[in-house]
Amino acid sequence: APKQSRFYVATFATLDHNRVKVNNITSQTTPGYGGGLAAGYRSEKWGVEAGLVYTHKTFQPRKEVEILSGDINKGYYGAFIQEVDADMVSVPVKVTRKIARMGKLTAHAVAGLTANVVTEKSYRSKSVFYPGFSPQTGNSNAPTLKSKTAKEGNGALEKGGSLDGNTYATANAGLRLEHPIGKRYSAFVEAGYHQAITKQGIGPKPSQISTLALQAGVMAGL
Repeated sequence: APKQSRFYVATFATLDHNRVKVNNITSQTTPGYGGGLAAGYRSEKWGVEAGLVYTHKTFQPRKEVEILSGDINKGYYGAFIQEVDADMVSVPVKVTRKIARMGKLTAHAVAGLTANVVTEKSYRSKSVFYPGFSPQTGNSNAPTLKSKTAKEGNGALEKGGSLDGNTYATANAGLRLEHPIGKRYSAFVEAGYHQAITKQGIGPKPSQISTLALQAGVMAGL
């Protein structure tokens, strides 16, 4: 079991429940998923751990219509960003502290910081039509526009992308339960909350993302 070795590696899957606050006004919840790897060093009670995690996040930004064409008589054609879709890579750094033992089951308090970077991102747009003063013939519903909004979603690793608008940091706290399943392996479940601590977001406008995450996986002592 990992207690027999000070070094360990882990692999896990994660389910996320994201709370998104856009422009400090609206708040919504969206599901997410991912997985990752981690490596750590542990003494009798204290430990330190770093990892690499992939997650997928989506949310709806605040509706802001951009007028693309038209005039006051015939009407205006516009579009707005309906959804932000992002693939992210996160680098968590954690400190662990063993707080309880119940038979073979051990409980560890976990706390740390995480840097989050969007690698790929896309904005899904929807077109709208505002009728003008002149009478319209035929169907006056807005047609599907071929042109997109001027704002395009690009991740940090995509062409035209940058770290600006694709990074944010969180402070993390949680509880991990571990149970040995062999001489070198342990199964674990970790529940944690990741609170956004920076104003930057991953959408067209500042958006703070805080996450309630549930991880489950296997640890192996080295």
